[in-house]
This record gives sequence, C-alpha cells and structure tokens, in this order.
Amino acid sequence: PALLKLAADPSVEVRLHLAFKLGGKPGPQVEKALVTLLETANSSLFAEAVVSGLAGRELEFLESLLKDTPETDAKLAASGIFGTLAGTLMKERSAPKVARLLELAAAQKAGSGRQIALLNGMAGKGSAKASPRGARASNPIKLTGAPAGLAALLADPKAKTLAAKIERQLTWPGKPGAVEVKVAPLTPDQQALFARGKTTYTALCGVCHQPTGSGLPGLAPPLLNSEWALGPVDRPIRIVLGGLTGPVEVAGTQWQLEMPGLQILSDEDVAGVLTYIRREWEHSESTVTPQEVAAVRAATKTRTKPWTAEELLKPFHLQTVKAK
Repeated sequence: PALLKLAADPSVEVRLHLAFKLGGKPGPQVEKALVTLLETANSSLFAEAVVSGLAGRELEFLESLLKDTPETDAKLAASGIFGTLAGTLMKERSAPKVARLLELAAAQKAGSGRQIALLNGMAGKGSAKASPRGARASNPIKLTGAPAGLAALLADPKAKTLAAKIERQLTWPGKPGAVEVKVAPLTPDQQALFARGKTTYTALCGVCHQPTGSGLPGLAPPLLNSEWALGPVDRPIRIVLGGLTGPVEVAGTQWQLEMPGLQILSDEDVAGVLTYIRREWEHSESTVTPQEVAAVRAATKTRTKPWTAEELLKPFHLQTVKAK
C-alpha cells in the first residue's frame, strides 16, 4: 500500500520508476495505480514503462482498461498506452491474441480515439520506414481462420484504411491471394542445433533482444525480420564473434550501439543460436553450421575490434573448414 501511494508523488522520476516496478504485480489496486501513473504521464515513456513490466499480461491489462476506464479519459489516451499495448501484442505474433485484439478494436465506438489508437498500434504507424539496404518484409502472422473483428473493421469507413494495413500483416487458410511459403523441415542434426541455440538465446540474448525477437527501444535492435540476422551467414557470424559498433541501420531505424563479441562461445553454440534466430518467429532462412562458424573464426582471428556496418556489407569470401 505504501508503494502504491507513490503514484501521486510529485517527482516525475519517482513515478516513472514506479511504473517500471508495478507492471509485474497484478491486482486491482496495482492496476488503479498504473492508471493514475498513466493519467499524470508527461511522456510516452510511462506507457512503455508500464508495458515493459506486464510480462505476458498485456492483453489482460488492455481488456481491463477498456472495460473499467471511461472513453472520455483524455489523459489516459494521451499517454499512448492503447497504441503501445496493441503494438506490443502484434510483435508477440500470437494468433489468438491478435484475433482478440481485432475483436476489441472492432467493439470500440467507430472512429473513436481508442479505436484509432489501437488500430495505429496494430498497423505499426510511426514505426521505421523500410530499410534502403534490403530489410525484409515482415512475415505475415498466421491465424487459424478469417478474423471476424477484421471483417467488421474493413466494413467501417472510419477504420477501413488502417484495417487494410493490418490485413496485410496477417494470413490464414484460404485467404484470397495468400501465398504459402514452404520451408524445408530441419534435419535431426539441424533440429538439435536449433534446440541448443534456443537455450543459448534464452540465457544470453533474450533479455535485450526479447523472447519475441522484437528488441528493446534504445537498447537492442530487433532480430525479427532483421536484414543483418537473416542475410548472408557470414554477417551474423561475424557480429556474434567479433561484436558490432554503431551506427547501424536496422529496418530503417538508426542505432548507435556497442555490442561485444562472444568469442568464448563454441562453434556449435554460435551455429545453434544463429540457426535458432534464422528459423524462429516464422523465419525461413538457411541454417548455420559449426563448419561455417569455424571458417569465419579462422578468417578473422587477428581482428581485435568490433565490426562496423560498412565493413559487414563488403563481400566476405567464406571458405569452409573443418569444425574444431
């Protein structure tokens, strides 16, 4: 209870710290405090702070906000919480959650601030432009069937433009014009590498790049549909082994970062984590072998500083050597 009283603290720094801290504590009193924090927010950082702590409860919190707070709450809307929640749920790429999100958006008053905020969040309005250096188009989210909520939104003149943008991010069995990409299944050896890589990713990479591969604003760029992770195999291998120094452009967004190399990882560990990244989240790129990692390691063994984006884009001739 004493902690919750800090939601009315005059210090912006105290309230922002509280927003990060309370997100992981479910309960009616906590949700009331979070609403207070959002209503007194002076920047979108509060919405991001609240959502960062929800840890899988984003949809539950959104449903609670839509049910228990009035549509006329302009301060809550101004915090950007509705769009932030919708965008986060889309990045999770969970078919049931996306379908429910569409239902919630369709249930709002046509053209209302909340509906438009939800749709903007789902459509990714305000996100980075397409990368001029070959960023991949996002793989569509696979639903189990045509979402009723989307059909209602497409029929609404006030929502159909944004709904059409969302539709392009989705696919389902029988969707007109949808092209199903067939991906060769992993061999037993590749599946073992994938499993090993998932463990490595969870332990070393997931905190910053997130379990969904969506990254963290200002900290870690996304791996989901990243042209660096999914491009020629030498690039992600060199990044993991040697590190990366900014600036670097990822899907149209400029990042200034310093990622250390992980030479301590074995060839099998590097191959595993990159195989996982290149085949998780509906990616369909080639796997990475320990032999390829060994070849890059041997070819770059005298390098002592992180790679730059410019260097990584230059041709790199990979000669396979035996794994160590």
